[in-house]
Amino acid sequence: MRRKFQTHQVILIFVIIVIGEVYVTPVQAQDIAAELLRAQSLYKANQFDESIFLLAELEKRIGKDSQKTLDFLKVELYTGLAQLALHKTDQAKSKFTEVCKLDNKYTLDPEEYPSNAIALFNEVKATCAPPPRSANPIPNLPAFLRGKELYEKGEFGAALKYFNLVLALDSGHGDAREYSKMAQQWLGLIFERRYLEWSVNFDARQFDKAAATYMRIRSDQEPGSPELADQIETQYEKALSPLVAAWKGACAARELSKLEAIRNEASDIAPGLRFSREALVRMQPCASPSTTSNPAKPVTASKSPAPLPRGGSSSPAPSSPPATAVPATATAPERAVPAPPVHALGECIKRDPAVAMSQLWYRVNPAIEPSLQQYVEKETVVRISIDEKGNVAVKDVVNADSHIADALQVAVEQWKFNPTIIDNEARCLITELPTALIQP
Repeated sequence: MRRKFQTHQVILIFVIIVIGEVYVTPVQAQDIAAELLRAQSLYKANQFDESIFLLAELEKRIGKDSQKTLDFLKVELYTGLAQLALHKTDQAKSKFTEVCKLDNKYTLDPEEYPSNAIALFNEVKATCAPPPRSANPIPNLPAFLRGKELYEKGEFGAALKYFNLVLALDSGHGDAREYSKMAQQWLGLIFERRYLEWSVNFDARQFDKAAATYMRIRSDQEPGSPELADQIETQYEKALSPLVAAWKGACAARELSKLEAIRNEASDIAPGLRFSREALVRMQPCASPSTTSNPAKPVTASKSPAPLPRGGSSSPAPSSPPATAVPATATAPERAVPAPPVHALGECIKRDPAVAMSQLWYRVNPAIEPSLQQYVEKETVVRISIDEKGNVAVKDVVNADSHIADALQVAVEQWKFNPTIIDNEARCLITELPTALIQP
């Protein structure tokens, strides 16, 4: 495990270094889009002469290529911005005029560009004549520029949506196709890094960090995130399935002392996630030896049981059998397993309802008349304590009609649980059972 963890660490560091280097280096020297990004970076770093030199080379290479019109617009714009920064106002005006000729509706974002550049650009734009009617408009310009802006900010998933929109309207848009491909490559690298982050934490048994990474991926709106989340979910299932099988094997072999460790392991693997909860539900209570050797068909009571005092724990059994239980001649059987020593201090520990129910081995369903079923609230909760021998005492029934509360109490106080063993000592539990776990 340590060697595997160290290997993952090395791979993670390598991927992060590669991603960092790729982000600041053009994809290819001859790639016009990447070179344009480099020229913009030089401008933003106040390296105006270097930016102008690179932009002049790009202007020659683009020439009259109609497929590169949008890149040509950016070349002219940033050349004008750099000229203005060097106090060459006339040259800047000339370049801004070229931008206006290409798109007379183009505007500068006041949060991104200096105020003097915006003022000069707007001055040029006010005198710029609209293109003749016969001129071919730049196809899908607003959507592509928005996608390009997002791409430059590193928001590759959002940028990809704009590029795909442009391609849906104009499949021959070469710039959109090129940027779409680069955005997908970036997303692939990012997803590899996220999966590696989850894998490293999971293998190191840092399950809380792994769960947090999974939740970020699952809630992410980036294209490809759902598929990555599904891949991680498959790994959770592979880790939890052997524990469910081990639980069933321990039940069959009556190795009850192993159950607590198996259940705790299942709870820890995916903390706060549905995978652990689903695994705990699949860990059905072990069948009692006496009930398996002498199975009996449940019977139905002829009338509802008499109500018990609320909150009682030592009330006598009802005179009539509950709605669904073992026959009257076969009361809840005693376990034929030696009782473990009781914890000396006797304090109870709180347990999740699903975890507590995994220890249930004998139950009685509440006898609620059909006419009262409509009054059963989903928010009803039965607060119980389970002593060191597995006996139940109802402490309170919250948010329930009195008749329904009495029926729930009568049924639940007849339940039997396997003792909860911690450090080889039996412990009492407290938990809150929703009606969904009590009613069949």
